[in-house]
Amino acid sequence: MQNINFNKVKFFKKYMNIEEYLENEKLKDEDLSFKELEQKIFKIGGQSKVNEFFNLANNCYEKNEIREFYNFLSEEHMSKIQRNLTVNQFVNSAEYINKKLFGSKIILDIGCNDGLKTIFYAINNPKSQIIGIDIAENPLNIAKEKSDRNKCKNVRFFKKNFLNKPIRHKFDIIILDHVLHELFDNYAGKLKSYLRPLMNDGGLMITSLTPSDMEYHKFEWNHQMPSEGLIQIEERIIPYFRFKEKKEAYVSILRKN
Repeated sequence: MQNINFNKVKFFKKYMNIEEYLENEKLKDEDLSFKELEQKIFKIGGQSKVNEFFNLANNCYEKNEIREFYNFLSEEHMSKIQRNLTVNQFVNSAEYINKKLFGSKIILDIGCNDGLKTIFYAINNPKSQIIGIDIAENPLNIAKEKSDRNKCKNVRFFKKNFLNKPIRHKFDIIILDHVLHELFDNYAGKLKSYLRPLMNDGGLMITSLTPSDMEYHKFEWNHQMPSEGLIQIEERIIPYFRFKEKKEAYVSILRKN
């Protein structure tokens, strides 16, 4: 990741509420059952596309093909299905997280995907500088296009696996929004020790956990904090709808001592 001179970025003033933003991105809430999702994918590319989707979804975690899966989901028609499917998750977590990004901050968004939330934060926090990173190149290409379209000058996107290559910047806020399930157990438990050196004193780590993340990682996330030099200052349960089921997601805010 190249060095960035934040001082050269000009601030701009442009705010957009979440309804305006979704309309601007031509997205709508569309909660599908597995069967309805399969039917939509079939209309795009027939049974071969359906088979590709489920093969990649299954191999995503079993064979560590996360990058391949998210590149597939970023194909033109698949991207629209995927984003409509997760609109309710976006609304529930992005609105809450956005309220915590007030002021002039340097922010790292890990696992930013196609930048949907990252750009929303950039638009509504014009005095902050935001870096989004992801391991999949296709979603990042979409993120850069969205950034240009929205004339965001305070956000940058990079392809990077922070677990393999160090990040040299320090941040006031680090966001991990629905990404713990993308990390294998041997990394998830050590994640805070990887990221704490990147945080400025008093900096925040905002993490949202999916229902599956809560099952496997909530305990360790909350109970390893003192040894990592982090304290929890806030937590919240937010609604989570997926495949016609209503569940709960969890947001934790940690502060560096």
